[in-house]
Amino acid sequence: KQTSTRTRMNEYKAKVEDRRRKMLSGLPRRNCCHALFIFLNMVAVAACLCMILSEVIPLFFVEQTLLQITLRSYITFFCLIFIVAELELPLPFVGSSQSLHNFLSKGFNYTFVAIVGLEQAQADLVEETVKHRSADPMGIEWGWFHALFVEVPAYIMFGTGVIYMIMGLLCMRRVRDRCREDYAQRMEEYFEARESEKKSLLVK
Repeated sequence: KQTSTRTRMNEYKAKVEDRRRKMLSGLPRRNCCHALFIFLNMVAVAACLCMILSEVIPLFFVEQTLLQITLRSYITFFCLIFIVAELELPLPFVGSSQSLHNFLSKGFNYTFVAIVGLEQAQADLVEETVKHRSADPMGIEWGWFHALFVEVPAYIMFGTGVIYMIMGLLCMRRVRDRCREDYAQRMEEYFEARESEKKSLLVK
């Protein structure tokens, strides 16, 4: 009896898996243009997260002045706003702000924060180098690691901002919106077809 029960369970699992594969195989796929927009969103979110980490972590390990803490807080705040805008979370201020959704202004915001981050990294590097040479001239200059930790995500954010500005000049937001509408329509048609297919099977 146990063998027959296991056999039935395996058959049932195989049928469910087969149905799932058939359903997924017919799912509409995003076109290349739509996928590129999503990839740019992911890169922007990743760059903002790395910028936040590079601004917050030094607060716990390096002595900071009030001006440095304020600057790091501003950069962190703007990066959080950028992440919310990229993920299109339903927050009133972010959702209604055109400067966070218009590609041209979004690119300007990204490049501005990135340049501020790069200048901050250079200032931190100079400060750390001066402290290091006065304290231990023959030691390892850890300021280089700190500067790279800030500069790499800042350069990625700057490149993302430039791409956004170019797309804004080319009016690519309309293209992205059309890609989204087309994909949503194809998904709706797919699920309507699945529902009608299920109903026809139940009638039979």
